[in-house]
Amino acid sequence: MKKVILRFNLCMIILMLLTGCLWAGTFSYTQDFSGSNGAQPVNWVVGYGSLSIQNNTYKAPSTDTEHLSYYNGAGSNLWSNYTASLWVYKTTSWTTNAKIDFLDTTGIAFRVQNSNNYYFAALRKLAHMYDGRLCIYKVTPEGSDLIGSVKSRYPLNSYYQDAWFKITVELNGNQITARFVEQGYEWDIIGEVTVTDDSYSNGTAGIYSISVNDGAGGYHSADDLTVNGTTIENCDDVVAQYSPAGDFNNDCRVDFKDAASLANSWLNCILPGNQECSTPWNN
Repeated sequence: MKKVILRFNLCMIILMLLTGCLWAGTFSYTQDFSGSNGAQPVNWVVGYGSLSIQNNTYKAPSTDTEHLSYYNGAGSNLWSNYTASLWVYKTTSWTTNAKIDFLDTTGIAFRVQNSNNYYFAALRKLAHMYDGRLCIYKVTPEGSDLIGSVKSRYPLNSYYQDAWFKITVELNGNQITARFVEQGYEWDIIGEVTVTDDSYSNGTAGIYSISVNDGAGGYHSADDLTVNGTTIENCDDVVAQYSPAGDFNNDCRVDFKDAASLANSWLNCILPGNQECSTPWNN
């Protein structure tokens, strides 16, 4: 009997040590799109359309085609709460034709799970409205839905042509905040919008673009994608739902402390009706 108990205890200890633990961690990623013309950044995936480096920036030609590309490095699919930013630029004008009015845009994709499930934030002119807007979209297999937008303080269409703008998104749980500024005036927030959505809680970052053919060789560019955040906040946030089996002291890891806790309680029982067991409810 003692040999059986000893072997069982040893097996339990080994099992708990192999179960693993949850760690809090931060991450940082930057992509400046430097490289040879026509090349692709390392560990990037093309969801649809194309991805091309031109003159050390991302470039999308005006071909009436949607483009989605995103970083696919190890662990990026687990990114959850983070801040991401991207510089965008376009030569096309929203006043050229009706198609450009409501389609033409480039922006930052975030919490990208695959080519059918992600969010993106972009500057866009909506349905022939006079003003440019910062918009947040949710993409599903059924299509894209506008879930939030804000009118810019500078409504003229020409303002968004031939100039660099920085779009930043902050993700905290189900709250999404997007804002944008112009290069050289980073202290001046032109527009900011916050929405709440529970669809996607994690995923990587990238670029969404659709550059409409303006008949004049126009294009969209993007540069300097940066992402900073946490993969898991801390043990208290995850222990209730994700703590591994055998984590008796709820410290998000299974180790000899848990083995000692198990050993101290080994063969204890409170089975009602069994005279060999204790009855704490009678004390």
